[in-house]
Amino acid sequence: MIKSTLLKPLITEQKKLITLLLIISASIPVFHNFGGLRFEQLLFLLVIPFTTQTSEDLKGPAIFIVGAILFFFIYYLTHIYTSFYLAICFSVFSGIYYLGFYPTKLSVLLAVITAPVVKYLLSIFSFPIRLKITEFAGGLLNFIYNDIEISGNSIYKYGNEFTVAEECLGLNMISTSLVFSIFIIALFSKKHKQKPGISLSVTILTLTLFLVVISNLSRIVLTVIFEVYPGTIFHDLIGIITIVINCFIPIIIITFLLRGLYINNHTNNSSHSKFNPILYILLLLTIGSNVIYSNSLQPSLSTSEINIEGFNKSLSKDGVLKFENGDHLIYIKPPSFTLGSDHSPFICWKGAGYKIKNESYINIDNHDALSFELIKNNDHLYSVWWYSNGETNTISQLNWRLATIKGEAPFYLINITGTSEESVLKASKDFLNKQIIDSSHQRI
Repeated sequence: MIKSTLLKPLITEQKKLITLLLIISASIPVFHNFGGLRFEQLLFLLVIPFTTQTSEDLKGPAIFIVGAILFFFIYYLTHIYTSFYLAICFSVFSGIYYLGFYPTKLSVLLAVITAPVVKYLLSIFSFPIRLKITEFAGGLLNFIYNDIEISGNSIYKYGNEFTVAEECLGLNMISTSLVFSIFIIALFSKKHKQKPGISLSVTILTLTLFLVVISNLSRIVLTVIFEVYPGTIFHDLIGIITIVINCFIPIIIITFLLRGLYINNHTNNSSHSKFNPILYILLLLTIGSNVIYSNSLQPSLSTSEINIEGFNKSLSKDGVLKFENGDHLIYIKPPSFTLGSDHSPFICWKGAGYKIKNESYINIDNHDALSFELIKNNDHLYSVWWYSNGETNTISQLNWRLATIKGEAPFYLINITGTSEESVLKASKDFLNKQIIDSSHQRI
């Protein structure tokens, strides 16, 4: 009798955990329909149980149910994948709530940090950061070597090139480090049976971003010193060692030292509904994902008004115009929603199997642009891109978004590629001089 009494809470807890795993597993096939289970989403599913509490931090399941439906609806209208991802997260929150695993503010913060838009923003805004890191790393290396040269995002040591590519900024490691910080905050919260204050979470996450930059700076310096190239086990090993020493360990120490910022947790063991969470979560995921998946996004680009003499024109299903004449390839990508993601050429070219190198700012007839080289087997291409609405040309994400908010015509992304730098620059000048994009003809 005594033994059964002792085992009953344990068995109940095991049932809850099993049900929790089933709910989380139910979301995986849905992710598969929308691009698969990405690295960030995997981190979310692994860490979410540690951010829950046995007392309510966010009152009632209604906030999660309404949030899930709202984000599903936003995705249906805008096709911004982050909205769909957050809808799935809130669906999982509403399901596990009924098990007594109460989601917290940390749970919501975890969902936001692992959302696709965060990695996207890190990707598109990383270029100036990489230039600064490259410049700073080159300055440090000049104290050791006499023959260090810096060109754009590349460091040359005795003629050997080391490119600070997007991956070298450790975009995956940024996401991992932020999730690790939330994980550590949650562990200390459970240990001390206290809730983390907002100031604590913000402070630690801000310090994490700073430590990731320091970690990647040391990683770049070490790879140049030891002449370790990407694709080798030592390159990955240096990355792991630097992130652990410069980021993970300091975060543990800092979180321990700031434990005084935790808030006393007033237990609220309110009874929760017996509604079957698996039925709810499967119903919402199935209906929401199927309805959204069938609502295909129609391109809004008017193709008849955009032509380039001497080029063959074609249109992709997502509204991207492609012009080619054997010497050059020109992509005109449709305007993006002000707060949405654009068609970054870096992502598209990488998806085609090309490696990006030698990214640089350039100026074409007093118009700013970004240039880069493309490498794939024996192919070596040169490419230039910028944003244009017919009147304004810019390479700033902030500028074009603010301009559209103020009511200016939408911005297209222009990407011109060829086999030589000279020909691409000439084609870019011709494009700008002919005013291919006419803002007066754009449909808003």
